[in-house]
Amino acid sequence: MNILVDQIGNVALTNGTVRIQLMQVGFGNQPVEVGTLIIPAARAGQVSASLGLALKQLDEKLRSRTDDARVDGAAGAI
Repeated sequence: MNILVDQIGNVALTNGTVRIQLMQVGFGNQPVEVGTLIIPAARAGQVSASLGLALKQLDEKLRSRTDDARVDGAAGAI
């Protein structure tokens, strides 16, 4: 299942699980709940760290591509 998430809503700890409300921007820029991510509390730190690392690596790749494009563009201007 794929869910587009524009923002995070409420985050709660309930019965040993972390529940994260997933939101999209709907009509009139109003937030609409599209699902809940449920993670066992004992795994929440590991999941959070893994997601953070993956997003950091993606950001580094995107920055590298942007820097490469700037260098290529500057070389073509000479």
